[in-house]
Amino acid sequence: MIKKITILACVFCVFISNAQHVQELKANRNYQDYAYIDAISIYTKLADKGYESENILRKLGNAYYFSANYPEAAKWFGKLFQMTTEVEPEIYFRYSNALKSIGEIDKANQFLEKFNQLSQNDSRAIKFKNNPNYLKDIEKQKDKYSIGKVNLNSKYSDYAVTFWNDKLILSSNRPASSKSSKKNSWDGLPFSSLFILNENQIENFDELDSKYNISTPAFTKDGNTVYFTQNNLKKNKKEHGFTSHLKIYRADYINGKWENISELPFNHADYSCAHPVLSTDEKMLFFSSDMNGTFGDSDIFRVKIYENNQYGLPENLGKKVNTEGKETFPFISSDNVLYFSSNGQLGLGGLDIFKIDFNDENAEVVNLGEPINGPFDDFAIYLKNDNKTGYFASNRPQGLGYDDIYSINDIVRPPKPIPYLHSFSGKAIDRLTEAPINQVKVSVLNANFDSIYDVLSVANGTFQLPKIAGAPGDIVYIKAEHPDYITEEKRMVLPEIAGNTPVVIKMDKRIVEVKKGDDLAKVFEIENVIYFDYDKSNIRKDAAVELAKVYEVLSEYPKMKIDVRSHTDSRGSDAYNQKLSEQRARGTIKWLVEQGVDPSRLTGKGYGESMLVNECENGVTCSEEQHQKNRRSEFIITDL
Repeated sequence: MIKKITILACVFCVFISNAQHVQELKANRNYQDYAYIDAISIYTKLADKGYESENILRKLGNAYYFSANYPEAAKWFGKLFQMTTEVEPEIYFRYSNALKSIGEIDKANQFLEKFNQLSQNDSRAIKFKNNPNYLKDIEKQKDKYSIGKVNLNSKYSDYAVTFWNDKLILSSNRPASSKSSKKNSWDGLPFSSLFILNENQIENFDELDSKYNISTPAFTKDGNTVYFTQNNLKKNKKEHGFTSHLKIYRADYINGKWENISELPFNHADYSCAHPVLSTDEKMLFFSSDMNGTFGDSDIFRVKIYENNQYGLPENLGKKVNTEGKETFPFISSDNVLYFSSNGQLGLGGLDIFKIDFNDENAEVVNLGEPINGPFDDFAIYLKNDNKTGYFASNRPQGLGYDDIYSINDIVRPPKPIPYLHSFSGKAIDRLTEAPINQVKVSVLNANFDSIYDVLSVANGTFQLPKIAGAPGDIVYIKAEHPDYITEEKRMVLPEIAGNTPVVIKMDKRIVEVKKGDDLAKVFEIENVIYFDYDKSNIRKDAAVELAKVYEVLSEYPKMKIDVRSHTDSRGSDAYNQKLSEQRARGTIKWLVEQGVDPSRLTGKGYGESMLVNECENGVTCSEEQHQKNRRSEFIITDL
């Protein structure tokens, strides 16, 4: 089973799940006049009952793909391809990646080859074309190290091993006995805390604790200074939930206590900074962030450390390291090699761990390959001073908990990466209201749909992605994610001249908020209208698929009542059209009643040609498509 996590925040999961979100909203008297509809849940129920359409299957496939549930994504994409092969090239690529998670490698490569044929100018296609045997190249790393299980794991999320004064420190959201009240209010799970290994016993690291989530510490060699990740949780009433950004803090160990705890100056309320690690000379701090200038979901940055706790400006490590996808969990080995996790390079699936040798300016990024990497998320590597042994974390299904720590033995190294710098900036808005959306995670994905960078949109919906490496003609994807919206994506071609490309991302509500007077056909994307053939009142087969969405909404919300309003085009006499529209309204209601809807919840009326949506009045010449827009049914909510 795939375990879904947000790697940038790891166990700092401050966004509420859909079901929990709905439950909280239902319990909140401030919103008692609204109903909240889980769109993905509705689509799943529709598909399970046989009301499948290309649109539904595509959205389900994408929804599971974006949440890293690759086996489920493979299921729904597979159904989509059984229905049609006329889909955008990205779906071929995603299906290929999803197939890897269930071991269908040959089939995955077939779809990757088809993607290559459909997107010859796409950078992902070019990479695959130039290296169709990339999996064999990754396999060459296979015998250079081994991994093992360790007695550090629990049924919770365990990750991010480091050392303080020769004592092993790990991050985990297992219950902290001394802080048993530290729990997320929305799911009852403990906050992430730090733990220490003392004589084979894992104990709370009480020396450094917080009432918030705390994780990924980095200690100086003398043990007297620590940098760590922490979030500040704030209730956001307007958005019906919680929002939080990760920040990096610093503390000094004085007389047996951590004192002078302060956040670093480059933290900001509009983006996250996380997972700090020190360079070998401790004059540079590396970290992951989605700040302005990020190329993709998140990038690796570095900042100079000066005397008296002063810091320089954060510097993006550039396209050699960062991509349009997600780069996170950096680590600098004692021989000055950068290790990091990324889904923006050709890999085995999910986040893979890569490395690049800072001692060689011509070095390329190298995938560590199996057994460290696999089809799931692999991250948070730590190497001891011998650079051959260490630890990493993974959510592979063979583990004990959500994330587990594994040991690394006998690492050896190979080399060589890829280098052009281009950025994207723009705005995320609600598709219906065009209102800006705050806290949207905007990511850049490379041709392999691996995340290179990600950032969060600010209050006015704007975002600025860091520059990414590539070449003119490369295809990248801008992906927008928000817990209240269905994930959106745009295909972009890197221009001949590098610079910045503006982009507007329009998003659809995942949890659809409705009130009395709203039209379900509009707010729930029911193809906008239920169409009828000219001079007919019977429900068309394609209309039944859309009408089934109305039925599912009524089934989910048994107190909801709707008024069915039927309209015709202008052809025919006014009296005839009035009669026909009344028949269509009755036909629509009859179909819903036959599915089991209580008739008392339904009213309806025909409006004939009195409420046309375009200029196609009597005597005006219009196309059949223009006339069809007027032959429609609307579903107005009259009671909740």
